[in-house]
Amino acid sequence: MGRLAAGVFIGASLWLSQGVLALVDPTRVMRIGALPSWSWLAASCVAGAALALLARLPSDALAPLLVLGLVWLPWLPARVPAAFLMWDGPLEGLVWACAIGGVMWLSRARWAARPWPVVSAARAPLVAGLVSAIIFASAWIVIRPRVPSGDEPHYLIIAQSLLNDGDLKIENNHREYQYLAYFEGALKPDFMQRGRDRQIYSIHAPGTAVVVAPAFLLAGYRGAVLFVVMLAALGMAIVWRVGYLVTGSPPAAWFGWLAVTTALPVVLHASTIYPDPIGATIALVGLLVLVSLDLAPLAVVPPWRWFMTGTALALLPWLHTRFAVLAAGFGSVLALRVWRRAGGGKDLVRLLAVPALSAAAWFAYFWVIYGTVNPSAPYGRATETGLSWVPQGFAGLLLDQQFGLAVNAPILLAGIVAMRWLAQQRPRLAGELTVIGVSYLVAVTTFPMWWGGTSAPARFIVAVLPLLGLPLACAWAAGRGPTRAVLGVLLGLSAAWTVAVVGVDRGAFIHNGRDGYSLLLDWLTRTVDLTLALPSVHRDGALAALGDTLVWLVVGTLVTAGAVLATRLARPTIALAAAWLAVPIAILLATSVTWSGRDRAAYTPATSQMSFLERWYPGRAPLTMQLAPARWLTPAQVPRRLTLSSSTRGPAPRENAPLVQMFTPPAGDYDVFIDGSDALAGALEVRLGRHELTIETWRLEGRSAGYTGLTLHLPVDARSLTITGDAAARRNIRQLTLRPRTLALRTGRPEAIRAARYGRTLVYALDANAYLEAAALWVRGNSAASLVVQGDPGTHPSVRLQAGPVPNVVTLSAGTWHAEVSLAAGQQLDVPLPEAALAPATFSVDSGSGFRPSEHGSPTGDVRWLGVSVTWADAPDSAPP
Repeated sequence: MGRLAAGVFIGASLWLSQGVLALVDPTRVMRIGALPSWSWLAASCVAGAALALLARLPSDALAPLLVLGLVWLPWLPARVPAAFLMWDGPLEGLVWACAIGGVMWLSRARWAARPWPVVSAARAPLVAGLVSAIIFASAWIVIRPRVPSGDEPHYLIIAQSLLNDGDLKIENNHREYQYLAYFEGALKPDFMQRGRDRQIYSIHAPGTAVVVAPAFLLAGYRGAVLFVVMLAALGMAIVWRVGYLVTGSPPAAWFGWLAVTTALPVVLHASTIYPDPIGATIALVGLLVLVSLDLAPLAVVPPWRWFMTGTALALLPWLHTRFAVLAAGFGSVLALRVWRRAGGGKDLVRLLAVPALSAAAWFAYFWVIYGTVNPSAPYGRATETGLSWVPQGFAGLLLDQQFGLAVNAPILLAGIVAMRWLAQQRPRLAGELTVIGVSYLVAVTTFPMWWGGTSAPARFIVAVLPLLGLPLACAWAAGRGPTRAVLGVLLGLSAAWTVAVVGVDRGAFIHNGRDGYSLLLDWLTRTVDLTLALPSVHRDGALAALGDTLVWLVVGTLVTAGAVLATRLARPTIALAAAWLAVPIAILLATSVTWSGRDRAAYTPATSQMSFLERWYPGRAPLTMQLAPARWLTPAQVPRRLTLSSSTRGPAPRENAPLVQMFTPPAGDYDVFIDGSDALAGALEVRLGRHELTIETWRLEGRSAGYTGLTLHLPVDARSLTITGDAAARRNIRQLTLRPRTLALRTGRPEAIRAARYGRTLVYALDANAYLEAAALWVRGNSAASLVVQGDPGTHPSVRLQAGPVPNVVTLSAGTWHAEVSLAAGQQLDVPLPEAALAPATFSVDSGSGFRPSEHGSPTGDVRWLGVSVTWADAPDSAPP
């Protein structure tokens, strides 16, 4: 009966997870929901019951299913706390993962009858390295549309200068657009001070470019990425090796390796053309030598090994100036150990010979180029550093929700705590690693830009993060059940975070702005603002972030103490329930406490309703209802109960912020309502996507507040929608909202990412292959642009094509209609469009050739790869760019 009840509970929870909710009144916490049909509920319950009975799981393995109760909380037909509403949306996936993973783990004796494949200690580092390379390369393939970014192109341009010119002077490489082979767009030289010869040298150190130059020469950008991935994988093999050497336990070594290899900062940086993944591998080489000396102080070390170690450490300052601290730290502790060995003087010379010569050459490098031995010379006068920045930097790198470890890789933050287990076994080694790590952290946080610019989280400490694999392995080897359970949960959270950041929209959440609001946290739940519940240094400051962290620590400690007490005093069934519900209860309490201290409401009805429209498919979820108070609704009643406005999430809106800004509005007709003065004036402008071109302009004279009589018609789903007003309009408007009149049923159709009006024709671009400009749009060269064309009433658009300075063959298509047009250079031709090519149909324009304006005398230096100019016969005439 217990298994049968558990199966029914699983089926009902799955049915609820298929529903969608919208918060329509935060004051009364009134919600509108849509669920699949009753037949789906019955089928889900029967399937769940059958699965539970056939699996014959042990009773203690059913306890993790209790966490599925979280998906029921948003559906309670009463006024509920804000923390109950967070479990609607993507966060439900984490709930299901925890429940399924917990059941599988507790019943592993049934489904894993045979032991796991055993890998010998000699081969394990090779296996660890190969698996790491697969993980890193796979992550790069997924996020490929978003890289290279940040400083990566600047390191590559240095490599090109070395390979093509044999020097570090990069101005000519930029002037000749050599970066277009791997970076689309204009790229200016990244420098702050010219050299003594008045030439431009990159602000970035040349070491990374030198390391990747051979691979870049052989296989371009992809070759450079593959080489960095292999170097990073070599470092992960060392992580396994040192974990095994110290603990003697393969499972502990695998845990330390897995903790590092799946952590978000490591995964994302392991395929970047940055100095950090290379520096991390060199640091791990130093750790391997240090561990070897600690385990066998008197062992004979071949002379070549000292030379190789010294050469590796000597490379660090050439990668980045901050790595000089890392090189000095490892060099110092190794030198102290070598000095005390028999024949230590000779070994010390072998270890430090190359670093000494490299240091001299390093200082000479700055003297030759800038006329000073100061390593900060490339930065000119922009060298604001100081110890006063350290507290903020420490708080940011460890606690900040956007760039810190606590949220993005909690298992690595636990690695700092796990240093106590390493200290119990190898106190000197733990002390040396602590000194190296802390000194490096202090060095990087003396600079105010502790977040590392446009990059993935924790970039500036990626070089030392893999070192934490060793204390984590020690913690796993020495820990008992509770300790391993905590470490396992933190590892699961870290891995899940990595998968979400990499996988959602191919890495859309990698690069956070410095606004204090994590993109992934914002995505996880749309009805409440989860970003306000977690620490943010950029938003609130270091002290407030520390206070938020203390709230989570205190609540977590109290709940854990209660769970431990329950496991000792209560019956086994209650003890298991308390153990598995401890984490959800801690999250519910901590978020509630943190939200209570904010001056902003946790409820976000605007994003909740937009998310509802984005996910609601009436055919799949026909049961519609209102919650608090509870009543049934018909699907036709739902849109009229929604009021769409700008979100209250994220930073406070600036003074001239849009009147309405929303994301993913579906196709349909929307009535415009205005809360403001009785007599309106001025004009409103409607834009679609991140674009300055308008699709509608509405005059407000003669209209009154409330229902304005204005209607926005969207023939396609939109990526985003913005309505702005001029000064006269803004003076008379307190709030502008849209209320759906009719909505097109979602059928998986594409959405428009931008749009523009050309005379009496509206054009919606469905992909990035169309550049929309004021007088015309350009189709990307050798590409097909997908458009939706909508003429004003009484207008039948006729497409006007114009070739650039090269001949072109353009293919037009829509459904079964197809036309091919050959254009001479600069030729213009009008082509009437049939009804089948107009909205809501998708109209495709395929350009057979392309050109770069910068190569044909463009005064603007436009480096885009353009194909054919497209406009409409009644649009204003204008020459192509």
